[in-house]
Amino acid sequence: MKRLAGRIPRIATVSLHATTARALTSAAGGPPGSLALRAAANARSGRTAVRKVAATPVASAATSTPSLSAAAAAAAAPNTMSAAGAGGGQGTGPLPAISGILVPNHAYPPLGAPLSAGGVVPLFIAGHPVFIPGRQLAAPTQAVASASSSSSAAVSSSSGGTGVQALGGTPMRGARSTTALTRRASLPAQAHVRRIHTSRDTVHEPLFTALRRKANTLPEGVRLGPAPEHATADNPTWLIPLRQVTLHGLSVLQGLDSYSRHAWGDGRMATLIAHAIRDEGSALADMLPPETPVVDVPIQELLRLYAAEVNSPKPDVDRLLVWAKTACMEARRVAGDAPLFATDEEGVRDYRLALRMLDEARKSPLSSVKKTYFRELGARVLPRCETDIAYLQALSMLAGYVHIDFECVLPLTMKTSLLISVEHQAKVARTRSVRLARTLLQTGGPHAGVRQYFWEGIDSKGKPTGLLIINSMGTNSDGANRDVVLKARQVATGSLANIDPKGVGYTASQAAAPRQREIFEGYSKDTVIICTGHSLGASIAAETFILLQALGFDDTYLATFNGGAFNHDVPEHVLRAARTRAMLVQNQGDPVPYGGRHVLPGLEKIHTAQHVGTIARAEPHFLFPNWPDIINHGIPNEVAQFMYGVPGTASVHLNDQLVRGYRRQLFMALSTYLPWLPNKALTTVLKPDPIEAGKTENSFIEFVPDRDKDGDAPAKL
Repeated sequence: MKRLAGRIPRIATVSLHATTARALTSAAGGPPGSLALRAAANARSGRTAVRKVAATPVASAATSTPSLSAAAAAAAAPNTMSAAGAGGGQGTGPLPAISGILVPNHAYPPLGAPLSAGGVVPLFIAGHPVFIPGRQLAAPTQAVASASSSSSAAVSSSSGGTGVQALGGTPMRGARSTTALTRRASLPAQAHVRRIHTSRDTVHEPLFTALRRKANTLPEGVRLGPAPEHATADNPTWLIPLRQVTLHGLSVLQGLDSYSRHAWGDGRMATLIAHAIRDEGSALADMLPPETPVVDVPIQELLRLYAAEVNSPKPDVDRLLVWAKTACMEARRVAGDAPLFATDEEGVRDYRLALRMLDEARKSPLSSVKKTYFRELGARVLPRCETDIAYLQALSMLAGYVHIDFECVLPLTMKTSLLISVEHQAKVARTRSVRLARTLLQTGGPHAGVRQYFWEGIDSKGKPTGLLIINSMGTNSDGANRDVVLKARQVATGSLANIDPKGVGYTASQAAAPRQREIFEGYSKDTVIICTGHSLGASIAAETFILLQALGFDDTYLATFNGGAFNHDVPEHVLRAARTRAMLVQNQGDPVPYGGRHVLPGLEKIHTAQHVGTIARAEPHFLFPNWPDIINHGIPNEVAQFMYGVPGTASVHLNDQLVRGYRRQLFMALSTYLPWLPNKALTTVLKPDPIEAGKTENSFIEFVPDRDKDGDAPAKL
């Protein structure tokens, strides 16, 4: 922070909008203190914080820093700021102007010295401790810094929790424990930062780029309240991942800023995006103390205030939390105010047609039937998938279960990013289509299950853009869930990969790794790679993500759907990368994601609603629309909501259940004491071929389109 302060012009006061100044000054008064202390006092006195009322964070009595209301009262004119953007790429230059509004700087109290706390993790089932040999994990030490101000303390935490944590008191709603059951516990406390970035609106892109550089120089975390050893249930100590809170707040604000300028229009798409912004805001709210006040200000004014605070040499923690909580409330408001639309009947017809054609394409051995399906998929479904996550789900669940042994090109239609960061958006923006570059099908070996399609991005002239999407196919059982061509070629169903004692898909991935390394040697290290997959394919995709990180492909992302659990430990640098490069989309009630000890860290989005229509059945049953998909495993909810034009209900509050909830604890107990029970259940349902268990030699089938070099390649779709 000293480096930041040394090169940024300082301004002692903040010039505020008149409405904001009145709102903040009206709330001033009373003894100063941090938000956490004031919230605890309110709880003891039985008072409840009022939403959308003006309130101001004030500095600690231990400091002489003027409050925001005092700064507002002074209202001195800010110095002129350059609109050229931050300098040097280190977050040390001036910020661009926000629509002609200047962003000031100001200074706040210094940080203090460190101290530590820690604990041990038990495994609980039904409220009782269960001691599984070798499964107890020690929670790493947390380095907490104390400060002269109760509202400003640096933290270098090793906890895997993503939410704000209460030490010495009862856990707050949505907060994770300071201990963890999985290897996630060994990472610094970080939230899952996403950028609601869209190519439809780039007005303030230089501003947000500069702000993120500056936010990355903030302390990793802060402690609010008393020292941990003095914390009580009535007066807890809050541990807040400040850097990630700030970055996540910028993501929500970027979405709100684009939404306020009608970047997605005023129709169904705007409603769907409004709900995506709401989900981001909900994830951010879980990282904040529950009684953090909010301020009623316009979005553009909120953006200016937030930018001014981030841009200050020593940002005030209380103010950052207030602006972040206000952004959360605005995110909820825009979702609530978004107009409701009737179901898009044409989209519903196209969705059901796609499922029906998918069933036909699987059952037919003819390439012409499969080509027709992909042609309709590219014309009816993919153009409706606005976000990168919806597009990747379509590619994974609607295209990934059909065997392709012909040249295939699909349009790349994603315009709004919830996963891919802006520094890699240039390659996505240049990409007009994805072209099948090769397939890698594992046909034999213990627990075989790797079946991958490599899709390379190409521009309008057919030249590579540096984008690669690797889709891993899930379990292909007998019946409608298995492509007849794969069955004829005796490609493993993947059923045995699900009961691999070393973890779902682990042995298969290790066997395929040498060949994968050879394939990746043909790609440059700056290639933007996205690993995706459904069910078993999600676990294979996660293993591929781990391999790519080990090979030095740093620009790699992971998007998994309804799966992705495994048992083995993961290197620290992979876990760190996954926190900002992975998204796990699940359907509530689906047991498959719990079929392992843990999952990679990343933003877990859990759909709590079921759209009618599953990839396991072509036509809905007249009594049970999603039968036989009663476990909610094969419903592509991300795609369905864009096809239906109605946002599917999603929750970001259920991620703790996914990571260490009772379902995962139950799996751990069963896999330890009754391993035959889940294995027998899986093989009964998924029906591996009798010959599959006898294949012990690793073997593969590969297909690489020849791009019509000899003049006999099939025509492009």
